[in-house]
Formats: sequence, structure tokens, C-alpha cells
Amino acid sequence: MSEKKSILARLMANENIEVRHGSYETAFFDVKQRLLGLPMWNDSEVYDLLIGHEVGHALYTPPEGWEEDIQDSKCPKTIFNVVEDIRIERLIQDKYPGLVASFNRGYVYIENKDFFGLDNKKHIKINDYNFIDRLNIKAKLRNLLEVDFTPEEQFYIDKAYAAETWDDVVEASELIYEFMKDKLAKIRIVSDDAEQELELDEIGIRFDSDKEEKYGQSEGQFASYDKQKSDNSTKQDGEFNNQDTENLKSNEINDEEFNNQDTEDSTQDLSENAQSLESETDKVFNDKKRKELLNRDRYGKLESVCQGFSETQKKEMLWNYDKLNKQRIMYEAKHEDTVKFMNDNKDIVANMVKEFDLRKSAYMYSRASVSKTGSLDLQKLHQYKFNDDIFLSTTKLAESKNHGMVMLVDYSGSMQVVLKNVIKQTLILSMFCKKAAIPFVVYGFTGSQYDCDLTSYYTRAEMDFAEHSHIRVMELLSSSMKKEVFNQAFGVLVQQSLPVEDNYYRKWYRNYGAEALGDTPLNEALVVMYDVLRDFRRKHGVQKLSFVTLTDGGSNNIVFNSYYTPKTMKIDGKYMKYSPYNFTDVILEDMKSKKVFDSCMNYNLIEKRNQKRLIDECVFRSNSKVSMDNILKILRKENSYSFDSIWGYDRMIVITQNNSSLDVEDEELEIKDVNKKSEVIKAFKNFSSSKKTSRVLATKFAESIA
Repeated sequence: MSEKKSILARLMANENIEVRHGSYETAFFDVKQRLLGLPMWNDSEVYDLLIGHEVGHALYTPPEGWEEDIQDSKCPKTIFNVVEDIRIERLIQDKYPGLVASFNRGYVYIENKDFFGLDNKKHIKINDYNFIDRLNIKAKLRNLLEVDFTPEEQFYIDKAYAAETWDDVVEASELIYEFMKDKLAKIRIVSDDAEQELELDEIGIRFDSDKEEKYGQSEGQFASYDKQKSDNSTKQDGEFNNQDTENLKSNEINDEEFNNQDTEDSTQDLSENAQSLESETDKVFNDKKRKELLNRDRYGKLESVCQGFSETQKKEMLWNYDKLNKQRIMYEAKHEDTVKFMNDNKDIVANMVKEFDLRKSAYMYSRASVSKTGSLDLQKLHQYKFNDDIFLSTTKLAESKNHGMVMLVDYSGSMQVVLKNVIKQTLILSMFCKKAAIPFVVYGFTGSQYDCDLTSYYTRAEMDFAEHSHIRVMELLSSSMKKEVFNQAFGVLVQQSLPVEDNYYRKWYRNYGAEALGDTPLNEALVVMYDVLRDFRRKHGVQKLSFVTLTDGGSNNIVFNSYYTPKTMKIDGKYMKYSPYNFTDVILEDMKSKKVFDSCMNYNLIEKRNQKRLIDECVFRSNSKVSMDNILKILRKENSYSFDSIWGYDRMIVITQNNSSLDVEDEELEIKDVNKKSEVIKAFKNFSSSKKTSRVLATKFAESIA
């Protein structure tokens, strides 16, 4: 619901204000930063009321000057609050008449919950509260209860309701303050004289009903004021009065109560509330009662909310190729190595393209439609006596879809043993996409903060947002690159895939700078990929977008600035339940529901020691009908196994994490005894099998993308 309310708030504010649902004690609007902060409320009855109220501030409270006016004035801030609330709530309801019912429903709820601390009173007398409190109660609760005013106070009621600008609010507030101060001074003087009684007209006892100026005029003012400003109010008030609730009160004056009040002791002392120049009801509602609407845990703490990553943070985490290339300090492209790599793998790429075309053709023919032309088929004409099908027909093939591929490669420290060969597999996929005219882009992601110091590239995250200063999602290769840039980017990756002689790390991947291996910030990378995938689809007009992640495990926990791990996190405008154990699933399911991609695959490189644990979990999560023992047998034999619809992925392909299963180098055909037919056959089978398993990423991808 929160994302829908955020959209509603922006629409009503007539601007793209920033809306944050967070761990706030109350709703607020920062008129300078144009930020609407909304707490996580536990009751939807007041949601529209409080949002409408804060949007009223967004529309009508000036960005500058109001703070200085309050500071320079002797008038208490609560008086300004009450008068300003009257102004903005009247204006926002005039602008959006549909909010009237929402305000009415909200205040019915507030009155039932006694959020103004009225102790369930149905009739507010003059001695109960001072003028500003009675004005606040009546302005908000309207005809839910009766509120008494003196004829003298009517002038200040009119001033408050006539306020159109902030300057009018300042003028009305200061007039009300001076009036209340003078009134309180007179009351105290009278109270000091124990022998003197308070005059009836000084404390506001009602006039008789036959006099020209009746006491009920002030109450009628609240019911009729909107009618003077808007033709819609009569209908809206009528709808409100017709609501089926016991709490609604009529504006009619009860003469019997008049007579009874006239006989009351007029010399009774005023209550403490009536002797204050502050609005106690405004304090109670804003400081105490409104907080009862907030979601809290069993310890009374507010629901912890993280705003995710801001647009600035996402831009800083996403590194384009130019920015990445400037930080590279280890590798340079060598033409001869690039040519050799492409020549060594052109056959497998050609086979992948062939298989892809065959599968695409199969798709077209499987959805082909046959239609009659209405013309006779002369070859079948002689069958007219026993066969009705003697007309020519045409076959219309289904249109093939425009494919696209975005790949995300894990550059975490645990990938160092296999990453060189993973890069080789990635390059083969790139060659395939290039030859098949499929637009593509390859990104790597890492969370390293040890082998490099790149903090100067990042701004400090705000308190409500997650940490991002060590996360990089780097563009490695793209079909959109110019030929010269593409060849250079391709050549650098070829160099990174080659073993380094006379180096301790020659069998491992090792790098420094931006590409240094580190943590596995998969969830943060997925957040960045929302906009990347959308922009890619829009740029290339892709109909079937395949999103591929290649990892060796789950994501690290997101780092938060707050002490407590949040229960809710905002991702791509949506507030999601956060759990460090399955948040990747939540993000991918959200991407899928928003059509960010059409299919999503994960290649999970698993260490041998963790095979049993992962397969056991996969069998449970995917409801697989194949037993774990049988899956392990297939995995040992073929070095891979596929699970469908698991962890948010359409398909997850588990691959044994060893260099022999990922290496793309062609092995030589070795035959021990060429004179024995059995030895030749055995050697050829082993050779063919090794070539097939060594390109498991490429072959599985070709099967899936079509």
C-alpha cells in the first residue's frame, strides 16, 4: 500500500516530491527539501487524512520565511500550528473535494480513540479549554461534538478561517494571542478578588434565543464557512451527516441545555487548560496520541525501515566502461592473444548459433497457423467425393522474438579459483551473441574495500539509507561499444583469463583496483540492475530479455547505517519485507512482476564440499521429484544439474566448481594403441565428453535463451 500512497501524495502535490515511509514518530513535510516523511502507521483509517494534511503543507506552506516569523513572534508555536492547520486543511479540501470524506472518516476514528485527550466529552464548555484549544477541536472534529464560544470570540474565528496566505496566518495568530493574553489577565484579576463574581458576558454565557445575536452563530459559522468558499461543501457535508455513525452531532442548538447552563455557577474557577496560552490539544495530538498509530514491536520500538539506495547512490555504484578502464592497473589487451582465443572457440560459437537458430525455428513452426485460401487445389480435385479438404492452404509462421541478454558476473573473493575460466565462458557467450546479432552487456560486481581505496568516488549515505561506499557494478563488455572500444575491452578480458607464469596466483584470478575481488553484494547489484535492464530493453527494443547471474553462493547481508536490522526496505519505489536469508528471492520476484526481464537464470558454481547441503536445500525449495542421491550422481557425472523456479530464478544451473568443468581449452586426442579399435573408440568418447562438459555454461545458455 505504501508505494500507492506515495504516488497519490505526488499527484496531489502536483510535483515529484520525495516520499519516504520510515521510522518516524510523526508525519512531516520538509518544505525546503520537498520531502514528505510518513511513519509506518498501523491503521489505514487515518492514512489519507494525514497524507492530505501533509500535502497541504507541500502546496501552501511557503518554503522560506515561516521559521523566522515564528521565532521573531512572542506568539506560542502551537497557536501558529492550529491556525495554519485550519488554512491548509480548508485549502486542500477545496482543491480536492474527494478528500472531505477521507478527512471526516479519519477524524471520526481520532475522536473515538480520544487523540485530543478530551476524555470522551461530547460537549466542550468554555471553562474546559482556552479559546485556541476549542478552536482546534471544532476545526478538526467539526460536528462530531458541541463546542461553546463567546460572541466576542467570533471575530477571531473568522480571522482564522479567512486566512489565505502565510502572512494571514501570522496576523491571525498574533491577534488570537493578544486576545487570549488580555482575557487571561482579566480573569486572573477577577479571580484575585474573592468577593467579586465573574460577569456572565465576560466568560461567555449564551445569549437568550430571542436576542438578535445568538450564541449558536459561532457554531453555525463552522458549518457554513466552506459553503461561502466552495459550492461543493453543502453536498459533502450532507454526505458526511448521512454516514452511519453514532458519533456525529447536529449543529442545532438545544434550548433546554441553554436554560440549564444559565443556572450554573458562573463563578467557578477556570480549568488549567483554559488558563494556558498554549494549545494543549495540539501538543497532546502531535506529541503523544498520534504516536499510538505507529507500528511497534513487542518492546515498544518503532518498526525499523530502510530507504534502500538513493538515485545518487545507485549512480555511484554503477561504473561505466570508461570509468572502470581508468582504474585498471594490471592488464593490457594483446592482439595476438585475442585472435588466438577467438580462433580456438569459433567452432563452438558456430555450433551454439546453429542450435539457437534450430530452436528458434522450432518455436516458429510449433506456433504456425494454417489457413484456407478459398482457391481449389487442382492436385486434390479428384478427391472431392470423399474429401472436403480440396482447397489450397497457406502456413503462417509465428514471428520470432527479438532477443537480448544482460549478464552479471560475481567478482567475490571465493570466485578466485575459477574466475579465469568463468571469464573465458563469458567471452564465448559474448561471441555467440555477437554472431547471432543479439544485443548484450556484461557486468561484474564486487564489494572489495581492501585492495583499493575508492571512497572518494562515493558520497556519504544518509542515515535512513543503506551503505554503498565499497560496492561496484562494473560494465565489462557490451555490444553497444564502438568497434575499437569493444576489441580493447574484449582483449583485456582475454588477458585476465590467461594464467600468469612465475606467479603464485597463476592458477587463481587476482586483480587490484576497481576489479579487486571482495564481498558478494548480489542484492545491491540487483537493485542497480533495475534501471540497467529497463534502459537496455528500451534502447534495443528487446522483446525477450534474458537476465543471467553467475555466482558461487548467496548474497552478503546489506550494510545499514542504523544499529538495528530493518524489517522493511524500499527497493525501486516499493517497501518490501527485509530478511537477510531470502531477500534475493524477494527482489527477483518483484523484478519479474514488473516485467523488468522475461527470463532469469542463475549459474551457481558450487564447491564439492558444499554440494550435498546445497542440493538438499534445492530439492526442498523446488519440490523436485528427483531424489537427492540421483541428483548427486548426475552432478558428478555431468558436472551440472538444473532446477526450475527456485530462489526467484526461472532456472538455476548448479555447476561443479572446478577448472576442469569450466575450462574451454581443447584437449588433444590421446590414443594409447591405435591398432586396437576399442582403445580408439574409448579415447574418442572421452575426448568428446570433455569438450561437452568444458563448455557447460555456453551450451546450457544456448538451450535456455532460445
